[in-house]
Formats: sequence, structure tokens, C-alpha cells
Amino acid sequence: MDGAGHGVGVDELPACLSFRIGKRATRSDHSAAVADVVSDTGVAANTYSSRRLLVRAVGEAAALAATLLGVDLGRRTEADRFLTLAQDAAKENEDSDLAAVVLACRAFVTSFDGGSPTVAAEFADAAVEVASRDLTSMTTRGWVAAVSSEHFAVVGDERRSLSRLDEARAALSEPVNDLDWTGFGTFDLVKVTAYEGGDLMRLGRHTAAIALLDEALAGFDVSMRRHRCATLIDRAAAHLAGHDIDACCEDATEALAIATETEHQVLARRVHRIAVAVRPSKAAAALRLWTDVMGAGVEQDLEEKRV
Repeated sequence: MDGAGHGVGVDELPACLSFRIGKRATRSDHSAAVADVVSDTGVAANTYSSRRLLVRAVGEAAALAATLLGVDLGRRTEADRFLTLAQDAAKENEDSDLAAVVLACRAFVTSFDGGSPTVAAEFADAAVEVASRDLTSMTTRGWVAAVSSEHFAVVGDERRSLSRLDEARAALSEPVNDLDWTGFGTFDLVKVTAYEGGDLMRLGRHTAAIALLDEALAGFDVSMRRHRCATLIDRAAAHLAGHDIDACCEDATEALAIATETEHQVLARRVHRIAVAVRPSKAAAALRLWTDVMGAGVEQDLEEKRV
């Protein structure tokens, strides 16, 4: 019910669910929590199809909340609660699309929180397996394959990383993709190019990475601020590996501005690591970047605090 005591329509669910889910996600009985959130919305779920739609909306909202908490803000414990809620919504609906997205989100939350890269890669690999089922959209299959490619690149498995990129492109190139996808925003071939550039950077192929990251940055539309930020940081890292300090700092400075504006703490910390790496060069651009990072009040990683 809204503040006036009126029922909420299904089309209004995204606006009303975050508070209700946050209130229920602390329960240890997450299956009951799904039912509670469904009840709290005030939407009549008196048919099988309407309940499925509502449960999926609950799961999608919980997965989004988990991503914002775990990936943007680095609040792992809270993110895990929301992911469990989303997972139970997927289980109730036997929804392979949502289940795959939740597993991919777990991979990101694990890696961004400093968890085991191998465990993160296993979550992403499981997401690809779940997404292979018949009732999963091609967009979801493409996205989780790209997510898996990144995590294989992190652990240095070039063969599997590049194979996953091929799978992502194949899925997005399917002529028929009539199922709704559960992920956030859009996912297209431009983003696959950004993933490939980031993967090659992580695999040490910096010149090839920069060319692909250039292509991706040119293809992003103005709404893709967070994707642009992450891609700029990947390109900055590739420039740093190639000892181009000025280009590295230019990308890192733009990324810092976006991360600060969007309050993306995890990406801001990545910029902080780059600033730490270039500072000993004493280059003017490096010192400006360091000043900007300090002025933005970016919190250090735990590993940096121990140094």
C-alpha cells in the first residue's frame, strides 16, 4: 500500500520495492521473506501468472539492490542478504534467467570485495551453465558469458576467457531473442567489446586492449556513465602498463569524476590504486591525479592501509 492507503500497481513496483525488500532481507527465512514482500506490495497476486510476475519483480529489485550495495558501495554482508532473497525468488519461479543473473552478481560482489578470484570465477561459470537452459533470454546468456570471460581473465585463463567472449557475441547475434532479460540496463555488442578490452588488459595484452577500449568508449551513449567509468579505468591501467603516464592519468581523472558523481566507491578505489602507482613518477599529471584523489576523499583499500 502507498502512503494514502491505495494498492500499488505492477508498473509501480520498482519504486516501491526497495524499502520493503530492505525491511525483509534481514530475515533468516528468505523464502518467507519473498512471500512477505509480495504481500507488502498490496498487489493482488491471485493468479499464477500475476504471482510469477510479482515474484520476479521482487527478485529483480533484490538483485539490483545487492549490486548497488556490493559492487558500488562495497557492503558485502548486506549485498549477500539481498542476493539470497533474489535467489529464493528465482527458485520459487523456477526462473533460470533470474538465477543466472544472481550468480553473476555473486561473482562481482565476491571479486569487488577482495574475495577469492577463483571463487568469483566459479560463480560466473555457474551462471553460464544455468543460463544455458531453454527459458533463458539470449541477452542474459550473452551478459553472463561476458561476466565469466572477465573472471577467467582475472585468473589468467586466456583460452576460457576468449571462448566466453565468443559465446557472448554468438548469443547477442541470435536473430530471435523474444524473452525478457532480467539484467540491469541494456547489454549489447559495444559492451562485449569493452569486456574484451578489459580482459586483454588483465591478460597483459595492453596494445590490443587499448584499441578495443577506444572502440568501446566511442560506442557508449551518454547514459552509460558507470560503464564508461570502468572502461576508462581499464584503459588507464593498460596505458600505465605501457608507461604512458599522461594518457593513464587523463583516463583516471575522467573516471574519478564519474565515480565521484555516481558515488561508486569501488571504482573510485580502483582510481586510487592507479594514483598510488603513478605517483612515484613525479610527473605533473601524476601529481594532479594524486591531488584530485585526495581531494575526493577516496577511501583506501584495506591492502593499501596495511602498507
